[in-house]
Amino acid sequence: MGEIIQNRFSGRLSIVLIIAMLLPIAIPAHAADSDVGSPIVISNLPGECKISVGNSEGIRIGTRGIISRDGLDIAKYEVTKVEWGYSRVTISDLAAGESVRVGDRARITSIPDETASKKGSKGSSKALVALLAVGAIIALAGGHGGHGGASAATTSSSITVSSQKSSIPADGSSTTVINATIDDAHGTPIADGTTVTFSSTLGTILPAQATTTGGVATATLTAGSTTGTATVTATSGGKSNTTHVSLVAETSVGRTVDVAAGPASIQVLGSGGAQTQSTITATCRDTLNNLANGGTVTFETSLGSIVGSATINASGVATTTFSSNVTGDATITASWSGATGTTHVTVTPGPPHAVTVQCTPSAIQCDGNSFATIKATVLDIAGNPVADGTIVTFAVQPDINGGGNGTITPTAQTINGVANALIFSKTGAGAVSTPGTATVVAQVSSTGQPAGVPAPAVTVDNHTTQVQFISLDVAEIHLGANPLNIRGLDVVNNTSAVVALVYDAQHNPVADGTAVYFTSDHGMIFGDTGSAGNVTMSVTKNGKATASLVTDAPGPIGFNGLVSVTATCGAVSLTEPGLVIFSGWPSLPHCTVDMNPTILSSVGGQASIVVTALDVNNNPIVDGTQIKAVSSKGAITANNGNSSSGGVVTFTLTTSTDATSPTETGAGIVTITIESGGLNPETGGGPVVIQKNFTVN
Repeated sequence: MGEIIQNRFSGRLSIVLIIAMLLPIAIPAHAADSDVGSPIVISNLPGECKISVGNSEGIRIGTRGIISRDGLDIAKYEVTKVEWGYSRVTISDLAAGESVRVGDRARITSIPDETASKKGSKGSSKALVALLAVGAIIALAGGHGGHGGASAATTSSSITVSSQKSSIPADGSSTTVINATIDDAHGTPIADGTTVTFSSTLGTILPAQATTTGGVATATLTAGSTTGTATVTATSGGKSNTTHVSLVAETSVGRTVDVAAGPASIQVLGSGGAQTQSTITATCRDTLNNLANGGTVTFETSLGSIVGSATINASGVATTTFSSNVTGDATITASWSGATGTTHVTVTPGPPHAVTVQCTPSAIQCDGNSFATIKATVLDIAGNPVADGTIVTFAVQPDINGGGNGTITPTAQTINGVANALIFSKTGAGAVSTPGTATVVAQVSSTGQPAGVPAPAVTVDNHTTQVQFISLDVAEIHLGANPLNIRGLDVVNNTSAVVALVYDAQHNPVADGTAVYFTSDHGMIFGDTGSAGNVTMSVTKNGKATASLVTDAPGPIGFNGLVSVTATCGAVSLTEPGLVIFSGWPSLPHCTVDMNPTILSSVGGQASIVVTALDVNNNPIVDGTQIKAVSSKGAITANNGNSSSGGVVTFTLTTSTDATSPTETGAGIVTITIESGGLNPETGGGPVVIQKNFTVN
């Protein structure tokens, strides 16, 4: 029995060996007559145009065909050399304006006559192949149907090749995923582990061989630096198919980096805030708007700190983190391959942690008018000013005797961490406060803060600042100003310094820090401490308080240019009418030239000339205005320069002192020019010009 089995095995092995020797002869003969698929152009270099079929597909020298693109014929070709896997061709009848490209279709239209004998034996070659295949099956099966053999292996029936991206930059690094989907003859995915071979006419594809999972094998095409169309081929079980990927010229133009911050507002480090870090994402796209799948993004910030670089993930996104130990608006820039993008993160303070209070002055008179400025400064735990808009409430606590029973601004919102209020020496009913000590209470509540403004975890307050409400015996006030005349009728923001001297009943200067309140009936007046309504306040130093009176160009209609200023201290008030002049331009009808005498001797003659320049209100023009004079005869000089004082400039006109060369006799003219500062509506902005006649005898 063992010998019989051995003989059967030897016989089958002999048959297989014979079939193996016959197949190389039979298959090429059959292949020459079989369908060669859809040849394509795989190279278009000068003199090196190639198509994707060769010896193994039965191609012969002289084979002819047509090259087409998008369904249109563009050229003819003829095979000049045949190799294994490809053939060289020559191109003819190229359509105007066209060129052969890699990936163009190259269908065969005729095969040389020398293949006729192959065609004549078409039936026999096919029969031989079939017979050899049957013989192989019988040999392996042992010659007995259903006995001793294994089932046939599953073979490929169709291959579909696809690319994740239709185009990638030819930058040496861009990639696209290639998928080969293979079904068997029944249309179901091929068995796992089936080997698939990949190749590409441009770039690099890896792995060159892959196995299927769920009917799909995957490889990655990496671009080189050569542009063109990459033909990617997948082959398995004698079947193959292709896809095409365009490799375009590398450029940074068209690349984009979209940067986003989450959240876009955080709180400064160490501030006690709940959110002190922002996640920054940069989404990168290439020139073809494909998501990048590799590379590094660098990050920079104008404020705070950021992790400086991050790798782009498979989704085209690089991620980093940002934080800051200072408040402000951070501009964050992400850069990748010549493209940049920006986003902004606002760094805000943390919640309120402490409030401090200052009072200026620290003492006010019990007169019902006096007030002090309260400044509440609110900081977070790191000492940063809290967010603008934080609400601070204020209250006044009188002393145990009821003194200091004033009123205060009830609420204020912070700007740069500061909320301001005013405390007055009057009661809520409007009565004069009682002398004593008032305690100012400033509070930041944990509830009721505006939306978006951090609130403290618990209410923060301060009740340690005190203000003295005092009785003061003021006897007299004196007012002055420097300068007394400023160009203010038609000019804004010229200033005069107002001074109040304050004395007690013994004509001693009042104590330093005594509040003096100023008002004016025109312009604006500013003290050095604060203001309430139209009243401004300054405090004394050696009995003197100062304020600034600023012009506001009220115009001439109904206003005579005279500004009255009032100073009040305690129960004493002084108004000084016309303390300061708001003068205007020199007005021709109000300007005069007086000359005495008007008749001069030709030798040793002399005349005095007085020029008086007044504005439209008959007020002297501002000191320092330039007034000039020239004469047609004799010599004229300004006595004290050409700058006016009190609106006046004087000149002296003289004739010759040499009897041998007297001044020419006859009529003469003195011409006076008064500058207007470019704002004179009577002269169109020009100077005022006045002429005075005289005679030389």
